[in-house]
Amino acid sequence: MKLSLFIITIICLLNPLAMGEETTSTFVLTKEDFNNVNADDIALIFKIGGARVNVSQVDDNDTIVKAVVTFDSENTGPTFKTSESGSTLTAEFVSGNDVDRFDRFDRFDFSDSIERWEITIGNYDTDTDLTMNAGGATGNIDFGGMPIKDCMLNLGGASLSIDFSTPTTRQVDDFVINGGGINISISNIGNTDFKRLNLLGGGNNVELDFRGSYESEQHDVTVTSAGGLMDIIVPSDSGEKLNVFSIGTLVTVQGPGWERTFNSFISKNYITEGYSEQETKIDMNITGVGSIISVDRE
Repeated sequence: MKLSLFIITIICLLNPLAMGEETTSTFVLTKEDFNNVNADDIALIFKIGGARVNVSQVDDNDTIVKAVVTFDSENTGPTFKTSESGSTLTAEFVSGNDVDRFDRFDRFDFSDSIERWEITIGNYDTDTDLTMNAGGATGNIDFGGMPIKDCMLNLGGASLSIDFSTPTTRQVDDFVINGGGINISISNIGNTDFKRLNLLGGGNNVELDFRGSYESEQHDVTVTSAGGLMDIIVPSDSGEKLNVFSIGTLVTVQGPGWERTFNSFISKNYITEGYSEQETKIDMNITGVGSIISVDRE
């Protein structure tokens, strides 16, 4: 299958911190590319290692994704490939750096290997499964307004600010976050109207803000944290249930309306006043091992 991909390589000024010259590669997936194949939906996959990455939304009716990547010319360059399987067009954007090498124990003190990714998302309306594998990455990401059906974030040694600044145009069925040694904040999660959110990881510093615009009633959250710090913010105009299983974990519950329904040394259950009457309900199951976790209702 051949797509009308634009791959542009521009030699830029010499970077004094790098081994060679800076090179910029630009990869574009257009609506025309999608319309030229026999596909009904899209799988977007980003595999990014040792990079600074920014994702933003642009008012562009012709583009689905555009990635501009700057890297050292003496390093392996990034790649972009597409494939078609069944009714799905897969578009895979891959860093020249090995993602797996940037795990939580690697602080990548080597500025000459850092790539810079500027990713823009255009206006499009096709069901999308979004996967981001990021190791040793820093930056700001906005997935707001995208037609996401499933979202998976596999992160190691990453420091990211992730936002859903505007509601996704699809309800996210499964939102999965796997992390090791990460420092991330995810804002406006309610704008995904997720059905299920699952976070699993260790050694993490995470803030999850569940405020936003919900359309459906039921939302289920499962969190497993080992040796981490976690702040969870839930909206005060929704109904919440919280079940906690803790081993060597300090869990605090703050904000109005909480009622404790069960209390033991390792297990505690809470529910908010008027839970059954609320149009939006968020049920949380948290397992903590050697962690500090706070749940704040605002």
